[in-house]
Amino acid sequence: MTRGAIVENAVVGVSLYDPENPQSSAGGILTVNDGEFRNNTIAVNFAPYQNFSWSSGIPIGNRSSFRNCRFVVDDEFPGDVSDFQEHVTMRRVTGIDFHGCTFRNNFENGNFTYADERRFGIVAIDSDFSVSALCADIGTPAPCLNFQNSEFSGFSMGILAFNTSTVNTFRVNRTDFSDNYVGIAASRIDNISVTRCTLRVGTALPGLYNPYQGLRIYNGTGFKVEENHFEVYDFFDPGKLRVGSVVIHSKFEPNEIYKNTYHNLDHGNLVNSVNRGGLGVGLEYLCNGNQDNVFDFSVPLGASIALNQGTQSSAAENVFTAMPTQNETHFQNQGPVINYFHSSGNAPTNFTISTVTPIAANQNSCISKLPGDDDGKLTDDERDDFINDYSNGSNQKEKIYAANMLIRDYVIDTTNQDLDSVRLWLSNKNQLIAHFAITDSWLQASDATAAQQVLNDIPNQFVLTGEELTEYNHFSTLKNIQINAVQTGKTDAQIVSENQTTLTQLAQAGNYYASVQAQNLLNSVNGFTYEPILVLPTGSQNIIAPPNEPVVETEIRDKPVLQAVPNPTQNETVFYFRNLPETTENAEIRISDLNGKVLSSIILTAEKSGMVRWNAEKLGEGVYIYSLFADGKILKTNRLVIVK
Repeated sequence: MTRGAIVENAVVGVSLYDPENPQSSAGGILTVNDGEFRNNTIAVNFAPYQNFSWSSGIPIGNRSSFRNCRFVVDDEFPGDVSDFQEHVTMRRVTGIDFHGCTFRNNFENGNFTYADERRFGIVAIDSDFSVSALCADIGTPAPCLNFQNSEFSGFSMGILAFNTSTVNTFRVNRTDFSDNYVGIAASRIDNISVTRCTLRVGTALPGLYNPYQGLRIYNGTGFKVEENHFEVYDFFDPGKLRVGSVVIHSKFEPNEIYKNTYHNLDHGNLVNSVNRGGLGVGLEYLCNGNQDNVFDFSVPLGASIALNQGTQSSAAENVFTAMPTQNETHFQNQGPVINYFHSSGNAPTNFTISTVTPIAANQNSCISKLPGDDDGKLTDDERDDFINDYSNGSNQKEKIYAANMLIRDYVIDTTNQDLDSVRLWLSNKNQLIAHFAITDSWLQASDATAAQQVLNDIPNQFVLTGEELTEYNHFSTLKNIQINAVQTGKTDAQIVSENQTTLTQLAQAGNYYASVQAQNLLNSVNGFTYEPILVLPTGSQNIIAPPNEPVVETEIRDKPVLQAVPNPTQNETVFYFRNLPETTENAEIRISDLNGKVLSSIILTAEKSGMVRWNAEKLGEGVYIYSLFADGKILKTNRLVIVK
């Protein structure tokens, strides 16, 4: 496109494929400098395509790029505001770069009831992309001193990215987020990088299910979250909760939230589900600064982080809110016990005494761990250092951390997508989940034979029992469907159409690798219906009751709602339900085990919305399914975690 060009009022502004034959015509390259995309239902749509070097035949990125571009919808939009989808859609492409671009949803808030309805800036499915700044200096100084950051404002989610069967990832650097329900949401993506961003959390509209969030990482590992600033967007309503960073089920590997700042939030950092492995490893919070938060770090029931936060030789070195307002402002931990290593003068004072053990340690210098290149790539020296760290590492934590840094570097190299090196370092991790990723890397390369071979060999590589066996069985079910799709040339839409029941069962099985991939696959075809419901620490000030604003006649607001609070629970939970069909005569909530056996049933009254308390004391610890039925038809199903 020529400089200064405007694309407006289109259903799809630019399609990088022939809509009549997308599978055989994808792969166009779009380079835009100083362009504007205004009031399009979708501004730019990338269809699946793998680019290759004409000389070497190796996979390379798409090469499309956007510099100083503006993507906006406003009240001059030619259709109904609900017609707007997202500014950019990417599906199974790599190498798409945005530099110094703005993404805005300027529709008036009066058009909506919930922030969930404001749609998305970028939606990326199994895609590699980057969002970063432009250098605003005159001339070509090195290094750059002044940056024109990218921006996202006014969305349900500024960036929504998820994977179903690839190892692609994304980078966001020097980008500002404000007035969004969720700034960045990543689902089943490993090795993401979010650095040097400002995320202003909150918006005027309420959320349908969750508190406002700056960054959410769901079922991903190997992430780099560093040198970002999280703060409250505005004081619209002190009753609406704002969370800076959320990590859900990063599982057993060493991960870090490192050297970020959190200001004036209800929860600076929140975790859900399992983020803890053996030998003291898991998710650590290191070198973060906190100011005026209600809670700096929050671990609710059923969640966990690494046993050791920092080490004796290098303290965690977080700075806590100076004037705490709660007994547990600094560290609220309702999960397993942690050891918190602190240097002199940086000890927490307001924490959960029964589960947080402060231990004096040596000071952590908190040096920057950002890669030498501003685009997130490692320098040659840094790459050699990580290879040496892996070779000479004294423990599994050091080795896996080094391997993850190298894996990200190979994945994001769009000049030469070296998936063989990715597979090598995944194999070096010697983890079950890493072998899942190797399988996905072969699916990404459309090599069904190799994917099947790796999948079949996993039981020979690991002794699978208990949860790991369940994890593998779910993964095997999904991958066999996807391998068949590669062999027969089926699209994601065809996969979903032919396997709706199986995919739904997988999606509802839990936080498993394949379950989240199945959720993502269903979302990508059927619309965004699966979203993790955040669990907050127990206590009246932390429980979010479903909003009680009047129901308006729109598709999302008319859908039945069922939510359990608190969840996880020990003894009692409250089921909130809304939007039962007007014709409903008999309604009930059923609680079942994972095999479908009904364990309890709650008959609901004639009201179409309401709440009912339920005692869980008779059930043992575990995961259960609760479902809303109306006249024998299932309307909504969710998971309930009981902890004892």
